[in-house]
Formats: sequence, structure tokens, C-alpha cells
Amino acid sequence: MTSHMRREIAEQPAAVAATLAAVAEPAAALAAAVREGEVDRVVLVARGTSDHVAIYARYLLEARCALSASLAAPSLYTTYRPPVDLSRALVLGVSQSGQTPEIVAALEFAAQRGALTAALTNEPGSPLAEAVSHPLVTAAGIEQSVAATKTFTTALAVVAELARALGAADLAGPLNALTRTLDEAVALPDALVDVAARSLVEAEAAVCISRGYAYATALEAALKLKEVTGLWAEGYSAADLRHGPRAAALGIPALVFHAGGPLAADVDGLERELAAAGSAVVSIGPGRALPAAAGLPEELAPIALIVPAQLVAERLAVLRGRDPDRPPGLTKVTRTH
Repeated sequence: MTSHMRREIAEQPAAVAATLAAVAEPAAALAAAVREGEVDRVVLVARGTSDHVAIYARYLLEARCALSASLAAPSLYTTYRPPVDLSRALVLGVSQSGQTPEIVAALEFAAQRGALTAALTNEPGSPLAEAVSHPLVTAAGIEQSVAATKTFTTALAVVAELARALGAADLAGPLNALTRTLDEAVALPDALVDVAARSLVEAEAAVCISRGYAYATALEAALKLKEVTGLWAEGYSAADLRHGPRAAALGIPALVFHAGGPLAADVDGLERELAAAGSAVVSIGPGRALPAAAGLPEELAPIALIVPAQLVAERLAVLRGRDPDRPPGLTKVTRTH
């Protein structure tokens, strides 16, 4: 029987296409408000999978849109309530459900401190969407599996569309080609996914590695493995792994994500080192063991690179006798305060 998670992975090309069409005007309106308000920084507020969306946004909006970007510690806004001036900041809350009280409260505080506020969510009538002046709503549709799949990729697509509206005009063509690339990713042969998943069945831990824009993909892949399969996995920048954790990572399985760009050689080099040390390496990217993101620029590659990792996580859960749709101890909405 096919899991909800597997079906929702397959829905991602259509969901991303629908999302890009739906958010074009709201993203343009938010970009105009950023320019009119002389906003020069963006503060991102999120938890869990949404935090990985925020990390991607931090890279993309700072590197391509001349906005100084940072990740908020939500409790600073909800509990400590610092006397900060946010009058030249865009504060963007990211929450798939839009129902996390902590994220809603953080955005309300930001508005009180003078911020331009926006939300990235899958729920148009959610408390978060209603708390901000600029809601950006994905068109992922209902996600029945507890583990986020299409709500993650559609959220990344919204960030990319916002970046395009804020001045990264060269992303327009690749965004138009994104659906075709995702079609290829979700159609990855089952045999390739099965080989990768079986290399992890007996593992006690794993690492997920990349750099640059795809660092967010490594973090999300590690979370999917933990959530869905029970395998303890950690996501690392290749640079951070060299600063001490490398010793612990030698010999354990590694998922390595290749997005290209100026940091590609470092990721390639670390993959070779891990393989030489005996690690079972699952290589993901154009021309790799699990091919994905061919033809995409580095900025958009993370949207396709996560798909093979989602497929591997779903398959590994089944091989380990777990229900990928209902991980123990997890719920769809996490109500942190």
C-alpha cells in the first residue's frame, strides 16, 4: 500500500507550479513594500522544517537581494521582548500550519516594533496569515503525512519567487523550468532509491552534508530521516564538519548534496574523504547516484535536491517496519509558545 508521504512527494511538481502562479502578485506587492519602506534587512522566524526554509531564505535574500538577513530566536520576541528598532526590517514568519502560537506572537511583537511583516504559510486563514500585512500562501494543498514534503518544496519556491521580485530577475527562466526538473526527481527509479535506503537499514547514525544554498537541504534531509525512520541523523555544512565532527563522521553513512556553484569542490572533496574512510555515501545531485537538479542554478537546486532524500526516508521507514505517515510522538501542528 502506497503511503501518504510517497503520494505527496509525487505531488510536488504540480504543487510547486500552482504555488508559483499563486504567489507572483503577493510577492511583487511585498517587494514593492520593501522598496517603498527602504527596508534593508530581513529577520526570519521559524521552527522545525520551516526553520530550514528560513535558512534557505537567509542565503538567497542576502546573497541576491542586498538584504542583510538573520534568523530570529523566537523566544527573544515572545518572552524577552527586547527594545529593538525594526522599522527598517522585514520580519518574515514561516509556518506550514500558521498555527504555532510562538511564531504568531513573534510577528505581532515585530509589528509593534515597526517592522514590515509577512508570513509564509500553507493556510490562508491561519492566525499567522491574519497577523501580518503580507501573507504569502503556498498552494500545496492538504498534507496528510506528518512529515512535511510538498509544504517544504513549495515554501522554498515562494522564497525564490520573492527573491526574483526583489531583483534577482535572472531566476525567472529557471523558475519556469523548475516543474520539469521536479518531474524528473519524483520519477527517480525505485531501484536506485531502494539501494540507497538499504545502505542505511543497519546504521545507527548518519550525516547529511552540503554547503551554500543547499545547506538547508542537508538539514531538512537529516530531520526527515529522524522523523520518519528513527535513524539519528545530523545535517552539516561541509565546512563545519571539518571543525571537529569529522572525526565522529568517519565511517558512518553520509548523504551528500551537490548543488554546484563556487563551493562545489569542497563538497566533492569531503565526499571523497568520507568514502575513503569507509562511509557508505549516498551522492545526490546532477549525474550522481541519485540524480536530481540537472540544469538548475545553485540558487534553485535545493528545491529539487531534497526529493531523493524524501524518497529514501520513506523507503527506509518501510524497510525498518515503521509507518512513514505516523512517526511516533509527532503531530502535524506543534504548538510551542
